[in-house]
Amino acid sequence: MASPSLGIDTQQRVYSLQHLETGEFICLLQDGVDYLACFSDGDTALEFRSALGLQEHVKLFASPLEQCPFTHFWLDGRNVVLAQDAKKAA
Repeated sequence: MASPSLGIDTQQRVYSLQHLETGEFICLLQDGVDYLACFSDGDTALEFRSALGLQEHVKLFASPLEQCPFTHFWLDGRNVVLAQDAKKAA
């Protein structure tokens, strides 16, 4: 079950991996559910990309959380769900 967004700074910069050709974000499958993987620092995101062998296929997407096109994701191993109104208030 997803945790609420309490304690998440919507102005913090987050990093995720985005497919070069399609623009889709890279997700992980865990327990039959797809999750978008986000990181609080770019180096960790790039290490994750290398560990998956995706260097030639995905780029690093960096944005303040309040401007990201997604509302539920894994951030540094924590399942987060942002309410749309929380993003608008930031």
